[in-house]
Parts: sequence; C-alpha cells; structure tokens
Amino acid sequence: MSSDEGYKLLPDSLNYIDDDPPDTTFPFLFQQFALLRLGALRQISPLISSQLLYSPAQDAIAYETRPFSVKIEGTMAIYFGEPSGEVDQAWKELYGDFDLSQLSEDEVVRLPNKTAPYSGDPTKHVVILTVFHQLHCVNVLRKVFRSDYYADPVTGDIGSMLHADIPLHVTHCLDFLRQGAMCAADLSPIPFIWDDEVQDAIPNPDIVHTCRKWENVVDWARAHKM
Repeated sequence: MSSDEGYKLLPDSLNYIDDDPPDTTFPFLFQQFALLRLGALRQISPLISSQLLYSPAQDAIAYETRPFSVKIEGTMAIYFGEPSGEVDQAWKELYGDFDLSQLSEDEVVRLPNKTAPYSGDPTKHVVILTVFHQLHCVNVLRKVFRSDYYADPVTGDIGSMLHADIPLHVTHCLDFLRQGAMCAADLSPIPFIWDDEVQDAIPNPDIVHTCRKWENVVDWARAHKM
C-alpha cells in the first residue's frame, strides 16, 4: 500500500517501517492472509448502494478504488513489523480508540438485532461495528503468532486472554474472519505474472479494488465514540 494512494489509516510517518523486515516474523502464509484480510474487510460491490439490513453507520458508505500492497519482502506495513510499542500503538489507533459506538434512541429502535443497555445504564446503548471486531480478531491472531513477545512468561496469558482460553478465542476469530470474507465476497480478479525465479506464473495480489472509504467509517465511529 503506497503512502500516497493507499489507505491513510495513520500519519505517513507511522504507515511504514523503513528498515528491512526482521528475520523473526509471522509465518509466510499467515502474513499473506493477514495483509489480504485487512483489505478484504473493506470490500463490497459498487452495484449495491445500500444495506439490506439497517446499520446506524450506513450514511457513511461511499466507494472508491484503492490499490492493495501485500508484498512480503521490502518495506513492511507497520501493523506487521517486529512486535514493539510502536506497532501496538498503530493497532490501537487503527480501531482501539473508537470501537465502541453509542447510539441515539432513534438509531437503537431501528437495529435489526437489539442491543442491551451498556453496563445496565438504560440511557446508553452501544454497538461495535463488525469491521472493528474483525480487526480485533486479526490483532489477536497477530499476538498469538508472536506469543514469544506477548505472552506472560509465567501464566501464558496474552493481555486479557487467559492461556486456557486462547485456543477457543483463536478458533472464534478464524471462523469470524472466514464468514466475513465470504460475506464481503470481494470479486476483484487477481492476475498472474511470470516469475523468472520459479519459472512459472504466480498470482499477483497487488491490484486495485473497489472499497468502502475507510476514512468515512472512522469519522462516523469517532463521532459516535462511547
């Protein structure tokens, strides 16, 4: 994802790590999946102009074309750099500061799935947009794959996840992301290019997609921040 045409999820100074990728990083297949998944979260056909089910954020829906960049070698998006405080902060700013959204009474009564009052306060009704839970799941998988860095050396807990609950949490996240990918069903064709090293044609996922404008979603979430 280029700094001038990709998603402006963070200031340019935080979008990339200029150093070469470290030797210790995610397994190749997981990194491919995670990078592709971050983009796939934003996919939808432009032929569908509205939600079939009501969403309080539906007025934020707008479309644009954006290129994906999922190269493994070279400059790496900061979200998948070697674990560090800077990487964790990037993930927090990606969704963690505004994932809980407070709704008005008018918005609450229109929800297709009812939501309970937050912490028992009947004046507060909150939801989490699915995309933010999807990002949470990608972040969970990232931390589990780097448990050498994130796990408590004594208990094995990773943040608020108890060690005994990690397998169930990972299974939930994988299946939640599977259903999300099938629901979004990005139909952008991935072409093949010739690779001299392997002497064969290989997929080239660095292509342009039709995407929902991420900035619009973030603006809505910030305006409704709990």
